[in-house]
Amino acid sequence: MGILKTYHRKIDRLTLRERRFIALALCSVILALFALLFWNPLWAEYRRMNQENGQYEIQIETSQNSINALELRSKRDVNAPYKEKLKNLILEVQEQRDRINGITSALIQPERMNEVFEGLLMNSPLSFESIKNIPAEKIKINEQDQQALFKHGLKMQLQGRYMNALKYLQNIEAQNWQLYWDELEFATVEYPIGSLRLKVHTISTSNKVLGL
Repeated sequence: MGILKTYHRKIDRLTLRERRFIALALCSVILALFALLFWNPLWAEYRRMNQENGQYEIQIETSQNSINALELRSKRDVNAPYKEKLKNLILEVQEQRDRINGITSALIQPERMNEVFEGLLMNSPLSFESIKNIPAEKIKINEQDQQALFKHGLKMQLQGRYMNALKYLQNIEAQNWQLYWDELEFATVEYPIGSLRLKVHTISTSNKVLGL
């Protein structure tokens, strides 16, 4: 208590200006002690927590990106490339079938060739000498040759007058089907009689031998 009274008497002797200076000095000391004991630790803790929160946010964002990538992968059809390839193959096969149908639809069917040629001959004065089928021959319409076509040929030899042979050929051409001419020859045997040799073929997807 004596010490406090001594300081109190000393303060009473000070001027007002000196008292204000001492008060400001004491406030500065108190503020410095507060900063040292309370504020600085709180600020350091705040910065540490803020850094940790930043790291957590980065980890959360990385995890969310991974989740989004996994969800996108799970929704993606892994068979999509194969389905697209299969679709293209189906379209290619259909295009080839359409092309084959376009080639063969207007042609005479192989199994009808003998019947038609002999039927036309029944109404002709030409005489029949021989008829022979040619074994079916495989042909290609492209390099892949995914669906085979077969060439069916027929050889005939007839005898008669030239004008009758010409009429017979015109009757063949007048039919509502088509065929391919490979050979056509008329040679005089003994005027006015000659020999007509012809070779024709048609195309189909069957390798069935012509019935003669």
